[in-house]
Amino acid sequence: MKKMIAFLCALALMAGCTSCAEKSGKSAVSVSSDEQTMYKESSIDLPADYIYANCIFPTADGLMLVYNDTDEHIRAVRYDAELNIGGSFVIEKGEGEWLSFFSETDDGNLRAFSSVSTDKEKAVAIKTFSADGKLVSAVDLGDLGGRLDMNNIFANAVTFHGDETLLSLDKDAILVGGDGQVKASVPLDMSESYTFDSEGGIICSNMNRHARLDKLKTPTESELRENPNGSSMQSPPVTGDGRYAAYLHLDDGIYGMSAAGDMTLLVDFIASQVSGAHISAFCPLVEGRFAVLLTGLTLLTARPDDYVEERGTVLMGVHGNADQILRNTAVEFAKENDGYTVEFREYDTQTDDLKRDILAGDSPDVYIPTCHNEMIKYINLGAVEDFAELHEKYGGISEEDFLPNVVNGLKHKGKLYSMAESYTPDIHMVNSEVLPRGQEGWDYGEFMDFVEALPDDMYLSEHHFLDNSVLAFDWLCQNNFSDWVDYEKAECCFDSSEFIRLLEFCKNANYIGEYGQGYWENTTEEERTLDAQEDLTLLGRKKALMGYRMPSGCRLWDIIGDAAAHSMSLDDITLVMQPNSSRHGSFRIDRAEYFVLKTGNCEQGGWEFLNYVLSYNNQMNDTWGLCHTRKDAFEDAWSNTFKEYENSDREVSGGLNNYRYTYTLTISRENFDYVKETVLACDKLGQWDWDISPILSEEFEQYIAGESTAEQCAEHIQNRVSLFLSEQE
Repeated sequence: MKKMIAFLCALALMAGCTSCAEKSGKSAVSVSSDEQTMYKESSIDLPADYIYANCIFPTADGLMLVYNDTDEHIRAVRYDAELNIGGSFVIEKGEGEWLSFFSETDDGNLRAFSSVSTDKEKAVAIKTFSADGKLVSAVDLGDLGGRLDMNNIFANAVTFHGDETLLSLDKDAILVGGDGQVKASVPLDMSESYTFDSEGGIICSNMNRHARLDKLKTPTESELRENPNGSSMQSPPVTGDGRYAAYLHLDDGIYGMSAAGDMTLLVDFIASQVSGAHISAFCPLVEGRFAVLLTGLTLLTARPDDYVEERGTVLMGVHGNADQILRNTAVEFAKENDGYTVEFREYDTQTDDLKRDILAGDSPDVYIPTCHNEMIKYINLGAVEDFAELHEKYGGISEEDFLPNVVNGLKHKGKLYSMAESYTPDIHMVNSEVLPRGQEGWDYGEFMDFVEALPDDMYLSEHHFLDNSVLAFDWLCQNNFSDWVDYEKAECCFDSSEFIRLLEFCKNANYIGEYGQGYWENTTEEERTLDAQEDLTLLGRKKALMGYRMPSGCRLWDIIGDAAAHSMSLDDITLVMQPNSSRHGSFRIDRAEYFVLKTGNCEQGGWEFLNYVLSYNNQMNDTWGLCHTRKDAFEDAWSNTFKEYENSDREVSGGLNNYRYTYTLTISRENFDYVKETVLACDKLGQWDWDISPILSEEFEQYIAGESTAEQCAEHIQNRVSLFLSEQE
């Protein structure tokens, strides 16, 4: 079977490896205007005194922008139908008043939601202004029948229909009449909003679903509809304009919704190379145009009906839905690359669709798996290109550009087939009086020997880390599969004496235990504060061995802060690695890991995408953490951070459940070098295997429930995993 698949892969390569332009998603058929979803961007002029935007909305003659000016006034400026900028005017407001959610009334006036929150006054109202910003009338809403939290006046959405106003606040959606009296209300959570459409219907929307209702109520399950393409709602719907009852901003595009609730994709963000996640507001103009707030005011104009994209298309394969970060990366790549755009193909983890596409020679060009081990069978089948071959064909990045520890962890059979933008080392904080520096790495036996020799009253870890035996088993075994499974030989060693001892250790170690269900409901704020203080000082008092793992991306300020939270300084801690057979420590991939498939139709475009996403500039633009995979980005990020924190006198406070602590955000050269060297010593990939992990979890849970012995548990795991591995051959 393996030889047959390799042969089919070779045929696919001969037939279409360079056929990027032929299968790039282009069409020779003209696309009608109601189907054209590709738009181009152009800038709209801003007023000279513009600081930041309040909102935008369509008017009878064009567009209006409400903004804050250099003198801290709220101003409005009109644009005509051709989006030529007119004169601006100040909108009257009182001291401490904030105006938002503007719209134009039928008679050309402006209407807005007003909130005032000062020491002297807290009030909300609906206000109407003349076309030149003068106050015409105000309808006081009081406390909305006791539904308004005056300590935090927050509105997620406010829309108008006739003389009625529909408000989505922090806890309730409220329908208010023209006299300011509440006509109806429903409870909501922070992810929900209720808005009017142009027909007077009400749209209830949350992150993943929506419903069009005839009145304000909580929708039933049958009324809720999934967002198209599994997309997430990015902002509350915008009231429609006659063409559509409403417009929705989802993470893959702008959609029009009919009065019947049908959805039509109008602007495809990926095809249009628009960074949809950066759109803070949008409004429809005449057909085929949208105004959006990005970094400034931008016009999106539909491409001509007969427009054909001349570039090749890189097909990106992902499990589930492509997240917003990945979509924005694809957009930025297309903006910088004259040769290619990006499309996504989404896969269900429960199907063999990827295998089918590989066999058909029509796979994605770049694939992002759920975990590294998912791709090993495709590497073994010859369907994945290694970096050395890609570099030889097309130039660009090479293995030498990346950190040796990351390369070592990702290699398979001596070759590098993938890379990620960043990683996180699995390292943990220990009191250096319990474990002095110099003993950061250990194998399983050394770790278990050390723990078993600890005082009887010392827990394995503080709360929220290794609270129980299942969490300890996941940490020690489930994140280190390469110690127990030889993927190259398709063999495993779960029946070893070392693994049996590990099972017994995980069952019997001294765990602090979980707070338990109902903890938050059944304890007072004072009790939770005392618990937090007790927990965060366990390491300093030598009552727990380990603290929680390193935050994603290895942020120095978190290491400094965690030491302070535990009543210690950096001089007082040892950073220990997760035990494994190499004693070097392991790391986890942050976000996406990228593979280039031989059986795609645009291998060169896929490689160019990897060169973009793994470039120095792209990694340095990610300020989330310090562990970039490129050597140059890693070194520069760490160097810049050390310069910022060395000899710093910046005071920072932190806390948990009202337990507060203060520390200085500073680091010495000695401690900086120590942390960095420990991070670079982690060179094994620690990652779950989504095929094998459920087997181990099931058998381990039966073992700790007393349904099997450690030897029987190990034997069952060995037999089941061996069978699975043999079936992958």
